[in-house]
Amino acid sequence: QNTDGIHIRRSDGVNILNTEIKTCDDCVSIRDGSKILVINGVTCGPGHGISIVSLELFKNEKPIDGVTIKNCTMTNTSNSVRIKSWPSVEPGTCSNIHFEDIMHCENVELADIEIMHSGSTGTVVS
Repeated sequence: QNTDGIHIRRSDGVNILNTEIKTCDDCVSIRDGSKILVINGVTCGPGHGISIVSLELFKNEKPIDGVTIKNCTMTNTSNSVRIKSWPSVEPGTCSNIHFEDIMHCENVELADIEIMHSGSTGTVVS
């Protein structure tokens, strides 16, 4: 059973501010189609931390864009922050993701990620 504290999907302009979240799953899970999110001053734990999750899990997923996670404290979390995707024939994308001043940050996870340069110049790195 999913016991995410706050679950965000296909939402625009969400602010989660100065909040304490205790759960048995993700304190905050960010799913496809989410744009311009600010998570600031959150105390998370126990739980799985703050996750951008399930990229490429379903067909026709919308990109995630513009997520700022800052001034957060992780206490007794299995992951502090993570970006997680699934291998798929349809690539999912997330961009403009910023992490800043995350306290007690352990087990940062970038799982099964393929990184590609999307600009007009430069070298592709993965």
